[in-house]
Amino acid sequence: MAATMMQKDLESEDAARYSETLDELKFNSRPHIITLTELARDYGRSIPHVIVKIIETRIFKASTSCKLPTLYLMDSIIKNHPNPYKPLFGRNLGLVFVHVFDKSKEDIRSQLFKLRNTWTPLYSREILHELDLKVRKIDPAWPLSAKSESGPTIHVNPHFLGKQKAVEKPVPSAELSKDDELIKMQEELRQLKKKKLAMELQALKEELKQSEEKGPVVASKSGSSSKESGSTSKSSSSSGSRSSGSSNKESSSMSQKVCMMVLVS
Repeated sequence: MAATMMQKDLESEDAARYSETLDELKFNSRPHIITLTELARDYGRSIPHVIVKIIETRIFKASTSCKLPTLYLMDSIIKNHPNPYKPLFGRNLGLVFVHVFDKSKEDIRSQLFKLRNTWTPLYSREILHELDLKVRKIDPAWPLSAKSESGPTIHVNPHFLGKQKAVEKPVPSAELSKDDELIKMQEELRQLKKKKLAMELQALKEELKQSEEKGPVVASKSGSSSKESGSTSKSSSSSGSRSSGSSNKESSSMSQKVCMMVLVS
């Protein structure tokens, strides 16, 4: 009987010390949360249910600014020391989470959404589904998890995801990768080359058209004497032949250039 009373006194002292240390958690202090997490591990051998009760009571009764840090403490204990704390906290998981959600502003609710998603591998879908249903009564845009094992984990609600995207910062264009910039520059260079070839091709076509419209040049003179006429006729014929040949060669050369430009483009 005396031993039992002594054991209860020790447990009461441990609970009181833990409660006093927890009262010092006023904000999201990582060192303080780690300390309380390891104390919970030590007391988990004797009074885990008492530690759970202390933390849950503090979440319900503490000021709004202290609720989220205490919830983070609960999350830390569940993840670092699941035995015996995970099933103990799981009993009132939905009630505790919904209470904090209801008392929080929009920016805090976004953090709670991220925290809730980390519990997917820790608790059954039935527990999380019940939690989501309770939250959805407060915020109809809250995504609803599947209740059965065969369904997907999360049913995406576009309205809620829209609010999540609204608080995300856009990625500056300066952060584009060097590979993307190089590809963009190569594409611009290719387009410039293509335009240049098209302009050169058009110029050659116009030059060829003008050359064809001129035609061969035939020079002829009429004289009084038959000798001069014959001589002039021969000279004119020879000159016309050379001019025609030169014109034909120029036309052929221009055509070849046009063909080459078309093939290149």
